[in-house]
Amino acid sequence: LLAQGKLLRFLESQQIQPLGSSETRRVDVRVIAATNRDLYQAVSDRRFREDLYYRLNVVPLAIPALRERRDDITALLDHFTGEFARRHGVRAPSYAPAARKRLKGHSWPGNVRELRNLSERMVVLHPQREIDVAELPPEIHTPIVKNASRLFQLPATGIDLNALEADVLGQALTMSSGNRSGAARLLGISRDTLLYRLKKYALD
Repeated sequence: LLAQGKLLRFLESQQIQPLGSSETRRVDVRVIAATNRDLYQAVSDRRFREDLYYRLNVVPLAIPALRERRDDITALLDHFTGEFARRHGVRAPSYAPAARKRLKGHSWPGNVRELRNLSERMVVLHPQREIDVAELPPEIHTPIVKNASRLFQLPATGIDLNALEADVLGQALTMSSGNRSGAARLLGISRDTLLYRLKKYALD
């Protein structure tokens, strides 16, 4: 909390005092802050200053975890692969369709950082080659769903997945009396992910 107070003072005054100096300097900067924690809940738990939260929360952007936006995986993969190929001075490897499919199906517990590290590993180990499933790291071969039991039985006629998700979100909000953090806990997702999905279905 002490460090949070110092950060708040800097944001308010835009002044710093270099170590070993008795003078303050005014700086003209823009601050971009990111977190993987639920800061709104942290404020409620008194682990994060409320005034700092609102000072930082000027233009909030909720970016869901990578597993929540699988269509971005191959685009990021190609971006990172090209970046590391240039950095290491080698020709970028390509990915077979089966390998791309496997990567899109991975749960990515390490989020974008895990994908970035994998991209560099593939560039270093397999330059100028087409990477197939066999070349992917062992952790990629672990299936996402380990428990075969089903929570929901898909009807033979199919469903409207968007309508189902919107309905579940609405139920969670009702059960939590409109409390966003409570609804997120009921659904096992972060508050930012909940806000992203609420906006997606115009439920915010």
